[in-house]
Amino acid sequence: LPRVFRAIDADGDGWVSRFDFVTAAVQDAVVAAAVLPGECLAGHVPRRDDVTFDAAHEAFDSLSDGRRRVSLDDFVEHFRRRTPGANKEHAAAADESKAVFDLIAADARGTVSKLAFINALQRHPQVGNLLLPGEDGCRLWSDPRSFEAAKATFDAI
Repeated sequence: LPRVFRAIDADGDGWVSRFDFVTAAVQDAVVAAAVLPGECLAGHVPRRDDVTFDAAHEAFDSLSDGRRRVSLDDFVEHFRRRTPGANKEHAAAADESKAVFDLIAADARGTVSKLAFINALQRHPQVGNLLLPGEDGCRLWSDPRSFEAAKATFDAI
């Protein structure tokens, strides 16, 4: 949560305003996945649509409780209260993410090239299911739309 807060706090002043919050939620898929209810956008192109915009405003209203801005402590307390059991879910998600990363980064250098990412999407269905749901990894080299979706996902990550 502190990392998400820092991503939202663009000017680094230790406070998040409605503008900071909404802007980050519609522009950063990782932030959206962390702060918007029902959103599961990690690794996907940010969505700038009415639903995401409205959800971001409602989430800030809930978080701020009428205040114009919130601190890191307020932010962490709110999202920990909102998601009971989040630590267990977070640990499970972290384990799954690590397993997927290990499939992508077979050379264990700690970095992932775009080519390695696309190859992992083709070879390992669990990578595609987590990071590019709804796309057929086998079609990445033959379908320009699928290839662009994979590229956008890589860039977002």
